[in-house]
Amino acid sequence: MPEIKGTLTYEKITAPRGHQLLRGFSCGNDKFGKGITGNVANIYRGQAVVTVAAMTHEGKVAGVCAWQPRPLPPSTTALYRDTYIHTVGLSKEYRSCWLEDGTRISTALLTETLRQIRADESTNTMPGVWALVHPFNKKGKALFASHGFALRAPIPNHDLIFFRPPGLEP
Repeated sequence: MPEIKGTLTYEKITAPRGHQLLRGFSCGNDKFGKGITGNVANIYRGQAVVTVAAMTHEGKVAGVCAWQPRPLPPSTTALYRDTYIHTVGLSKEYRSCWLEDGTRISTALLTETLRQIRADESTNTMPGVWALVHPFNKKGKALFASHGFALRAPIPNHDLIFFRPPGLEP
């Protein structure tokens, strides 16, 4: 796993349709990489109403994380505002990389996304945050667990639901 030297920058994209940083983004051709690549392509085409954090390194997109306000299933309404992590992925060149301080790139991306979600919250509290993770995606499950997400009771015909309770700071 290579160490990344230099500075990572984060750009919040509130209008991602056609945004240059998302054009051609690829997580690779493995099972999970194809899914994330497809999600980002849909975001680029305007088929998902999300906010995006693009992480760049030396002018290249290293990772993308997208989110939107959305109640935790199976509810269609929420007593508090939930935020759904729609997509999180690293470009194929940055998978299995870490920063000089030992932080994995994926950890830096999700941490910054949680900080942005918190900064955007009008209630001055961290909302509940959740994500769907494929049952065989070991890296995805580990990433979310390391950020305080816990596995919820399964819902038939869904991926695994990981939930981070409201008020848990990034």
